[in-house]
Amino acid sequence: MILVPADETKEIRIFHKSFPDFLQDRDRCTNPRFHIDSETYHTGMATSCLELVKGLKMNPCSLPPFTMNQDVVDLPQLLEDKAGRAIEYACTYWARHFRLSPTSGDHIDQIVIFVTNILKGAPLWIEVMSLANHLEEVIHSLNMLLDWLDQVSGSLLQLNMEGLVYL
Repeated sequence: MILVPADETKEIRIFHKSFPDFLQDRDRCTNPRFHIDSETYHTGMATSCLELVKGLKMNPCSLPPFTMNQDVVDLPQLLEDKAGRAIEYACTYWARHFRLSPTSGDHIDQIVIFVTNILKGAPLWIEVMSLANHLEEVIHSLNMLLDWLDQVSGSLLQLNMEGLVYL
């Protein structure tokens, strides 16, 4: 079920999907030392991702003004060198982790305020998504966030952005 490589720098791999399913099912995995509450971990991952996103600066690759992405030699490597893989992960997956987080509880108000503050103005994570050639994921991320906020609010959430109402 689990492959533990001799080389400590290699990752531990799970061979069968039933094992993670078992660890995440409270009825099947009754030992609290091994049970994984995925909602709790997704909330932590989502907030950790947004903490990284909060530290983004404009033009993370220090490109000259008006440079087109396709004109940059080895842009993926430059992005990794300048921003790091963690930033790319955070920008890509923060919304997916939120979508899998609980939509009720004491922490919700804090999370909504945190997300609102991160996404104010010109969201710099969109620039990272463009540099990583994943700009199409931005719409999916925003839709996932809206779905999550809709569940949190318990009713349709209307956002008024520049005079447009999105449902």
